[in-house]
Amino acid sequence: MAANSYGVWSLTPSELTIAVEPHFYQTNWFLALSILSMLGAFALLWQWRALQYQRRQARQRAFAQQIIDSQEGERKRIAGELHDSLGQRLTLIKNMAMMLTKRSEESRDRQIEAITAETTQAIAEVRQISRNLRPQRLDLLGLSKAIEVLLEETCQAAGLQYEVVVDELSGVFPKSAEIHFYRIVQECLNNAVRHGKATAVTVIAQRTETGVSLVVSDDGVGFNTAKPGGFGLTGISERSRLLGGTAVIQSTPGQGTIITIEIKIDDSVAAEQKQEPNSWQIKSAS
Repeated sequence: MAANSYGVWSLTPSELTIAVEPHFYQTNWFLALSILSMLGAFALLWQWRALQYQRRQARQRAFAQQIIDSQEGERKRIAGELHDSLGQRLTLIKNMAMMLTKRSEESRDRQIEAITAETTQAIAEVRQISRNLRPQRLDLLGLSKAIEVLLEETCQAAGLQYEVVVDELSGVFPKSAEIHFYRIVQECLNNAVRHGKATAVTVIAQRTETGVSLVVSDDGVGFNTAKPGGFGLTGISERSRLLGGTAVIQSTPGQGTIITIEIKIDDSVAAEQKQEPNSWQIKSAS
């Protein structure tokens, strides 16, 4: 209702209808489309996770098969060494001992010396086979010193220049897990020597606030990381995963290789590491 300037009001009220259209995001079709989009995204995410799981399972099965093949190959190698080397030496020692009664006193002394030499060599071969199965230096020297000795022996035998920077790693890993870290370093060195044909190698293993960082670099021929890696690289990745870490392998043909391992450990051990001063061992040689 309204009034004019004289104060006279209208007798019949008038009505005005106002219709407010909803925004597009307030419509039913948009709500339905949003629900469908969410369902589609969830389905795609589920399929992606399932595919990742299948790939991870396939890699684990392939690695397990490679482990089995490697174990069988190692058993075959050890059996060959025991038969061809140690077995023959023991047979020779037995025959030489049996001939002692048929020799003169002077010849017998020489025979005993020969038996002693063969026995010493047999003992050395048994120790070498034992070291290949389980490095005793891990138990005798500790993880840090064992890595240093491994680098020295490997690089000196191959004529490589090397530099090692190793933090004190005692107590960081359980005793049963130290062999994995040791084998990772060993495989990195083997790749640099055998496949990389490197002339210099650097190994840096240091404790961080969250765990342990390992970087092994060489100046070798490198390789194409886009191509599937061999058993050695797979072993490095899988052993890193068993330790709770990840492995990143960077390499370019003709430009060497850098392998970075980042291993996380639980908070209690990390806190102890942060409080304890680092004890560095730095060594380089050519």
